[in-house]
Amino acid sequence: MGIYIGGTGSANHQDDYEEGTWTPGASGFTMGSVQAASYVKIGRLVHVLCYCNTASGSGGSTIIITGLPFTVATGNKYQYATGRLGGASYNNSQHMITFEFTTGNSYVIPKVSDGNINWGMLSGTHIMFSGCYEI
Repeated sequence: MGIYIGGTGSANHQDDYEEGTWTPGASGFTMGSVQAASYVKIGRLVHVLCYCNTASGSGGSTIIITGLPFTVATGNKYQYATGRLGGASYNNSQHMITFEFTTGNSYVIPKVSDGNINWGMLSGTHIMFSGCYEI
C-alpha cells in the first residue's frame, strides 16, 4: 500500500508513513512536565511537536532536550525548528527562539542569537517548538 508521487515507478512510491508520540527528556535542567510531544514521519522527514514545562532551578550548563523519535541525519545538514520560551503565566514574557537538530544525535539544543541557553535562563518556564528534520 502507499501512494505514487510524480509518476508510477518504484522511485516515486511512498509507503513509509508513521505517527506517534515521543518522550522528551532533559539534560542540563530538570523537566517539570510534558504537555504534548508528537511526531509524523514521512519517508526520511520527521516533523516533531513539543510542549513541556521546566522545573525551577539555576545553573550555567547548556540545556538539551533529548528523546527525539529518530536520530538526526549526519553530514552538512543544518536543520532547525522554531519555538518559544515563556513564563508560567503565559503573559508577555515569551521569547521566540531557535532549536538546533544536532546531526547524528536524537536531541535539540535551544539557541538564542548569542549562543546556547542555560537552566538559569528558563527556570520555571514553558518550552514549545515544532519543526521538521531529515533522518
